Amino acid sequence: MSIVRAGLALMACVIASPAWADEATIRKNLTERLPNFPAIDEVSKTPIPGIFELRVGTDVLYTDEQGQYVIQGSLIDTKTPTYWGRLVAVVCPPGQVD
Repeated sequence: MSIVRAGLALMACVIASPAWADEATIRKNLTERLPNFPAIDEVSKTPIPGIFELRVGTDVLYTDEQGQYVIQGSLIDTKTPTYWGRLVAVVCPPGQVD
């Protein structure tokens, strides 16, 4: 039974490792390239492939998987329309997206 558990744990690590690699790359590159950038509290994937959400204190920013670009502002899904960002996360009636 312990072999099965070890195998499942290994599979979970292999599946999750690309997300960890992206997060580590983002943190490393932003720290090296922008030494005065505030501490990143959390990195998470967005529904857009290759775009990650950064939580920095009470601010939400976005970056690519390499940490080359930092995007400040609202990320809006025009199909729903939904504002992405943990602190906003508001669903707006159609026609009322600012």
